[in-house]
Amino acid sequence: MPSADEHIKQIQSRVDVERVHLSVLDGQVKDPSLRHELQEAVQWLNDVEHTFLHSARQEASRPDDLARWFKYAEQALVWAIARRQELDEIVAKYGPDAETTAD
Repeated sequence: MPSADEHIKQIQSRVDVERVHLSVLDGQVKDPSLRHELQEAVQWLNDVEHTFLHSARQEASRPDDLARWFKYAEQALVWAIARRQELDEIVAKYGPDAETTAD
């Protein structure tokens, strides 16, 4: 099992990779609703970095608290990745000019 610092670095590395993917999408997606979804993914990554990993660093000596922050970080990261994958699929299928429609 990795140390707390190693685990934080692993999660941070995944966040950094996702930010690159989202940055590419940010340059492609024009539809306001899709851009809103993109911004939600960015916000989840911000939560991972600025709330969950920050708290994990501060509570590294308390295993139960540390585990809780890692769980929260992992869940928010999963949500961000899933949202980015959904947007990737939309752009792949409909192109970067894809637009949402009101039903």
